[in-house]
Amino acid sequence: MGNLIFLDSVVFFITLIFVSVYVRHFNKKYKMGFAFLVLMFFYVICSYSSYNIMVKPIHDYNLAIPRTFIFHFKVIGPLVPLDILCVITLLFIVLRKLSSASPTLISINSTVSVYVKYMVLQGGFFAILSTVSFFVYLQSGGKGVVTDQLISFRGVLYFIIFIYLFQLCSNRVKEMDFYTLFKFFVIVDFINAVSGFVSSLIYKDYVWSRYGMNISIIDQDDVYNFFTIYAVLLVSLFLTKPLKRKYIYLLSIIIGVLVYANMYKYVFVVGAIYFIYDFVINALKGRIAILKLGAVAIAAVFLASTFLMLSTSKSMNTRSGQISDYWEYTGSKFPANLIGIGNGGQFYSPTDTDDDGEIKVIDKENNATSYRKSIQTPFVSFIKVVGPLGIIVLFGFSMYSILKVSALNLSLPYNVIYNAVLFNLLWILAVSTPLFQVTPFTMLTITKLLIFVCAFRSESETVRKKTLEDEET
Repeated sequence: MGNLIFLDSVVFFITLIFVSVYVRHFNKKYKMGFAFLVLMFFYVICSYSSYNIMVKPIHDYNLAIPRTFIFHFKVIGPLVPLDILCVITLLFIVLRKLSSASPTLISINSTVSVYVKYMVLQGGFFAILSTVSFFVYLQSGGKGVVTDQLISFRGVLYFIIFIYLFQLCSNRVKEMDFYTLFKFFVIVDFINAVSGFVSSLIYKDYVWSRYGMNISIIDQDDVYNFFTIYAVLLVSLFLTKPLKRKYIYLLSIIIGVLVYANMYKYVFVVGAIYFIYDFVINALKGRIAILKLGAVAIAAVFLASTFLMLSTSKSMNTRSGQISDYWEYTGSKFPANLIGIGNGGQFYSPTDTDDDGEIKVIDKENNATSYRKSIQTPFVSFIKVVGPLGIIVLFGFSMYSILKVSALNLSLPYNVIYNAVLFNLLWILAVSTPLFQVTPFTMLTITKLLIFVCAFRSESETVRKKTLEDEET
């Protein structure tokens, strides 16, 4: 394993150096500025590093190899390198604001301010209710760990830093050509996908296998965050004319195929939902394709069959066992039956599982397998954190985000990439709480999507104004 880790480290550092040179060249060529460079530093170092690496010996013991170093190497107490970097960056931001002529809160770009306010309100509600429910649960005799509750507040740190950096470079972003920006991120993400693919070949005897296929992207978080946009874009490109911008078209397809080849069931569900969303949005814009109408019906059948397949899979058996255990031993009792038990609350779950990725060996050795910290199902997991009451409120937030993002989509001209970007943004806002996250992946992905929204919204406004001026003359 030592030799394999060395080879993987070589691949990791080579791709890091390669992408760093490319980012620096792009920043210098287009004069994006220092804030953009710092933002991209965080984007690259976090997206190229693996949090839960899908290589069993490394995953089982949380080994701090170079690819996982910033997340798992302990610098001071529980603080890891990323924590140190974020604290230093936050201090610079605070000092910069205090030394400025008007040390007030930053004013967010009007194009994306509604999404930033949404994240603050939604995340604030979630954080308060989760914390209250956690301490009420402890007072009533429940089991929990305070640090597990507090660690999710890292998300506030990520939010402040990334949104602040985004705001500093947003004016330059608005002046940029959308496709130039999109191609830049496609290339950055493509190098990342290649890095994961090559390393999966290095670790071929130790990577997870799904339905007889070895995974080819060794970090599961990349699929769910950084690469999801290419999975849904691949759906958009189905029965659609090839994009004239060949680099974007080709690289997006390659990343999208890699994502689906990993057999992440959740991504297949997202892809099927997106196909229906894409058809509905285009139909409301007056673009109804007969072939796609038939394909939507097939997608609906596929979605139903996928849910059926999931219901009998190991992973879903594991998750249904978690839900059953939670409700039987904790969820049906107060305060859980109303407001949950918080992020740090733990519940007794004796159900055995044969899902190798669900329990780490290090947890078994520490006798930490009888109590669980979470239910591994998106959105459903909120029932443990904030209870039925919290889910009702979060559902209201989700509906608002769906309507708001869809309204923006309908106001824009038809574009397959716009649809993919906005659905990706909609999905993250609707099924997660970006302000309350242990890792930076969600906020970094949202920041990337906001950059795209800012660019194509500005571009569309410019075109619209020019059209109106031409009509007047």
